[in-house]
Amino acid sequence: MNYIPTEKERQEYLAYDSYHAFFENLENGLQNLRKYTFSRKRKKVVLIAGAMVAFDKGTIAFINNLVQKDSSRQYVLFSEVTAENRRKTQEQIHFTSICTPHLLAKEILVPHLEVPVTEEILQYISERVYLQQAVDNLNVRHKNIGNGYAEALMYYADRYIKELLRVIRPSCVVLWNEFYAFHMVMSALCRKNKIPLRYMEFGCVPGTFVIEKSGQQGESFPARHPHLFRCCPVTSGDIKKAVQIAEYIYRTELNRNVQPPRCGLQAMASHWKTNTPVITYMGQNDYESGLYPYTKKTRKYHSPSFKSTLEGLEFLRLLSIKNDWRLIYKPHPIMLNTDNRKELSTERRDNGSYCSNGIICIENVNIHEVIDFSDVIITILSQSAYVSLFRNKPVVMMGYTQLKGSGCTYEAFSKEQIEPQIRKALKEGFSKKQMKNFHRHIARAVKYYLLDDGTHPDIPFGIK
Repeated sequence: MNYIPTEKERQEYLAYDSYHAFFENLENGLQNLRKYTFSRKRKKVVLIAGAMVAFDKGTIAFINNLVQKDSSRQYVLFSEVTAENRRKTQEQIHFTSICTPHLLAKEILVPHLEVPVTEEILQYISERVYLQQAVDNLNVRHKNIGNGYAEALMYYADRYIKELLRVIRPSCVVLWNEFYAFHMVMSALCRKNKIPLRYMEFGCVPGTFVIEKSGQQGESFPARHPHLFRCCPVTSGDIKKAVQIAEYIYRTELNRNVQPPRCGLQAMASHWKTNTPVITYMGQNDYESGLYPYTKKTRKYHSPSFKSTLEGLEFLRLLSIKNDWRLIYKPHPIMLNTDNRKELSTERRDNGSYCSNGIICIENVNIHEVIDFSDVIITILSQSAYVSLFRNKPVVMMGYTQLKGSGCTYEAFSKEQIEPQIRKALKEGFSKKQMKNFHRHIARAVKYYLLDDGTHPDIPFGIK
């Protein structure tokens, strides 16, 4: 069911045209939360926080089912949405929910709005590193953000989350995506109050979700402890099931995102020099994947060599010129409105691709077609690495994900390793040994780590 904004809901998107309205919305949100009476029915209360209702890809059904099956805990959804999605939350979530004030909802930004910030707010932020990092994340992510907006917003986010934790008193908080600014604040406050955290996201295998204890991507258990994960026992039956899963995903092109039709990359490349290897670089969402702000933690758990997608792209561009490789770059869809593509774009084409300094940049294309067309896939930490392996393509990893140490990919965790590993991948392809390791990796993942999202009843996989 599509939720179309009513006239009143449309007005909400247009209401905040001054800093007075900005502060009024956030102050009213705080006041409403202070007046909220939470009816505690269980000793253990789990607070799930995220904007899943807005982009629902099976998430609503999944969390409703999760709550229905667990009678030992009480659940509350902190729905980070506004307007029509607030109505959607009320109608489709079958347990207690609280929605953010409009300006704290995810993806809401009043462009170019200048917000005066007091010395008190600046001092408050300067005393808290997590707020400084959240402000930095917002300012770099949004090119059209006004002066003072990020500081004021994160100051109020801090106050609002503190009040939320006081009102609900959760025994555990589950965050959908730990890496964006609002959740940086929530994570820090939960740790300060010694509230256990869990992290929820789409699973690395299409058709799954995951709820983790140690963190996401390179902070996950398989990435932190690849040797221990490889020790999880699997039977020959488990491996046989993993092969069936791989064949099913290859055949159906199962993907959580609806893909556009294949558009004929082969025709686009008809003028290219023959026998030129094609390497494709898959970008990631820098601001929601642990890449930015780039800290010691980022270097340790996510990206040891590059501070951004574009920094990695420039490194690969120079290598491609040197080696006469054809370099394709596919940005993460969310980054299309945030990274500075003007620096790249010099010759735009009808299908959304454009050429620049030896790079073919492609947008709005079928990811399976791109992978099939490529000789090698390269990424820092995009989960497109899994999609590529399911399509039997060699993958060079420049950063850490659940694939770390699995024996499925060519690992290049220093700049010096990247060129020789690409050469090796071009020469050897997706080897039989890597395929065998990948099937074992998938067998372990669906047996011990990933949760079935219920969208593939003809071949169920993942923990129920």
